[in-house]
Amino acid sequence: MMDWNMKRLCWVILCLLLIAPHIAAAATGTEAYRIAPGDLLSIHVFGEEDLSLDQARVGANGTLSFPLLGEIEASGVTARELEIRLTNMLRNGYLRKPTVSVSILEYRPFYVNGGVRSPGGYSYTEGMTVEKAVTLAGGFSESAARDEIMIQRAADLEQGAVPIALNARIQPGDVISIGEKELSSLQFFVRGEVKTPGAYEYRDGLTIEKAIALAGGFTSRASKRKINVTRDSDPDQRPKRERLTAPVEPGDIISVGQSIF
Repeated sequence: MMDWNMKRLCWVILCLLLIAPHIAAAATGTEAYRIAPGDLLSIHVFGEEDLSLDQARVGANGTLSFPLLGEIEASGVTARELEIRLTNMLRNGYLRKPTVSVSILEYRPFYVNGGVRSPGGYSYTEGMTVEKAVTLAGGFSESAARDEIMIQRAADLEQGAVPIALNARIQPGDVISIGEKELSSLQFFVRGEVKTPGAYEYRDGLTIEKAIALAGGFTSRASKRKINVTRDSDPDQRPKRERLTAPVEPGDIISVGQSIF
């Protein structure tokens, strides 16, 4: 039989194995986030209300003003590291055993540009992903190249922009760039027996029936059974018969034939 000490040791090991992934995840999350200009902090010194700050904004130069200590460098360190820094400074001639707590109330914004409907800066919240960021920016625009998503990490400006997946998490200050297709690839063409043949702007969810409606509709001589589409993505580039409910792709050439009656 396994003695009690051995059982307890096995239980401790099992617990460590279960929580290890969560510890690793936390280390890459906001607990490892380094404070930057624009962040709003809350700083409390236990038992010392005069030294506590409910709200302290980190200035553009990376510092904040703290009672007794003056301007304190806060940028580039984690909340825990700032706690240690303030504790050591207050212990040096001010308080015997200071206990300092630092929390981040508001992170600096992140930015989304390129192929979204409302480019700009947005407030960061924990757990923010690229997909959620794009949603906040109004979603993909019609010109968006959804397979061309890059991110410039605020924490690693020297690396430059790198590709990123929609489900990847972002950090405050990150800049997300969505690629955009060339204007010519966002058009489709309608010719033949329609009232207004020509080039039209492509939009998501477009069908052949809607495309023909944009081109003024069928003429009196049109045959609804003679609708062919030539598609850029087809290797042979040959016209193919399509139904009115078929989707349209950018660059498509829709040809409406003439009825023999």
